[in-house]
Amino acid sequence: MSSIRVTDYTGQKFNRLTAVRNTGNKTNSRSYLWEFSCDCGRKTICPMPAVKFGSIKSCGCLKKEIKRKGRPTHGKSHLLAYRSWQAMKSRCLSHPSYVSNGITYCEKWESFEGFLEDMGNRPSPKHSLGRIDNNGNYCKENCRWATSYTQNINKRNTVILEFDGRRLPVSEWALELGLNRETIKARIKIGWSVEKALTTPKIDPKSPRLGTYSFKS
Repeated sequence: MSSIRVTDYTGQKFNRLTAVRNTGNKTNSRSYLWEFSCDCGRKTICPMPAVKFGSIKSCGCLKKEIKRKGRPTHGKSHLLAYRSWQAMKSRCLSHPSYVSNGITYCEKWESFEGFLEDMGNRPSPKHSLGRIDNNGNYCKENCRWATSYTQNINKRNTVILEFDGRRLPVSEWALELGLNRETIKARIKIGWSVEKALTTPKIDPKSPRLGTYSFKS
């Protein structure tokens, strides 16, 4: 079992935060919580990836300063895109998976105006903000408005199979060919080619062994 590689960030500064010490507490198997000293003088504990990649820039004082400046209201909080923008920022700042993997959003999208300029309004309530590359950050080049169907296809754990010039999730092939999706996955797992996995008939329920099939004319 491989252990996490520990990098010493002591003394390094990220935006308003300077790394003081590694607390020794892990957020998960891949990252640690660090104590930071903020430019305002306060101490705070945050996941290192969130600070390193800019999702967290201060102890909270920066957000308060921006609020105190009283930025003019853009008057667009009624738009469908506004809720998507808020949800995106919340995921990047607090969701364990996003934080530990350093997934953040571009500087322009710190403001809703910048986000709206790049993405436009959400086409419909059925659409949501999705990343084209699920390992990449939120930015104009890597995002699109997608339906839930497209989003599900693009999930990391969705198995896509290419056959006869078409690329579909296992679940779609199963529906189209009248097969069980778990059967298709099992066939691929034991080394079958995609063609064989999708074109071999169903398992004969009377057969005692996996791999024995009935070919009825």
